[in-house]
Amino acid sequence: MPGPLGAGRFFELCLAKQVETPAMSMHTAADATTGTGIRVVIADDEPLARQLLSRLVDAQPDLLTVGIAETGEAAWQLIRNTRPDLVFLDIKMPETNGVELATRLRANGHSPYVVFVTGYNQYATRAFDLDALDYLVKPIAKERFRQSVERARKAICADRLQELGEKIAAVTGHDAHTGDAAPQDAQLTLRQGDELLRIDERDVYWLEAASQYVRVHTGSHSYVVAESLNRYLQKLSPRLFKRVHRSAAVNVAKVDKVLRRANGVHELKLCNGIKVPLSRSRRRQVSAFLDASARNRDQYSQ
Repeated sequence: MPGPLGAGRFFELCLAKQVETPAMSMHTAADATTGTGIRVVIADDEPLARQLLSRLVDAQPDLLTVGIAETGEAAWQLIRNTRPDLVFLDIKMPETNGVELATRLRANGHSPYVVFVTGYNQYATRAFDLDALDYLVKPIAKERFRQSVERARKAICADRLQELGEKIAAVTGHDAHTGDAAPQDAQLTLRQGDELLRIDERDVYWLEAASQYVRVHTGSHSYVVAESLNRYLQKLSPRLFKRVHRSAAVNVAKVDKVLRRANGVHELKLCNGIKVPLSRSRRRQVSAFLDASARNRDQYSQ
């Protein structure tokens, strides 16, 4: 196996030994916190499938398996504890099936990318309704797995670059992609039926990712745009629009308050009553820009 990549590279080799438990396996704490590669959880109740997925993951130099689970509930706890970037998730598992688990993850603000792995084709539509990154049918071919991983690399890299760009823009007031001053009051062109409408970006409440599309939500209408959320955000003012979840971004001026549910999950309540998930990984950054917004406009209440 090749040696580690240079320190400045985005992806690097991550090597680790696993410690097994009956329903779950995890890497050591040191391995789990390297943070430079793509952190992976494997969840499948079939031993042979787990072994195959583990070998396929280990063959990719930038993937690090941070845990393996045999049941849906074990996978739920593992994902909450290890916060992976990517989950290979079997659909038919004991206790909680893969679709139920993905639904729970989405509802509770946990936002790893999910690749469903199953022997059945009939779940594909439901899988993509849950914004799954991919859908692999057993037996898994190496080339098909490689394609899925490449899709994950692009998505995760785009997310990390977007997050970095937001931090740079917040500090400098400049667009991290172009180096120019952040656009102000951009006019958006949106389609409604056969009509093209011009809408001020300040009238947009939030953006919702749906695979390779974005739903643009204003106070009274929603519009579908054939672009990824990352790409569409580049058209908007980074000081006004903030990514708060892998599948959502909000207009800061439309945020009413932060809600904390009994299970510890956080949401943003917009001034029209809509609730948008707030991922744990973005919570601190979101709180900072909402506090700044409160000082300027007194629109944010704790």
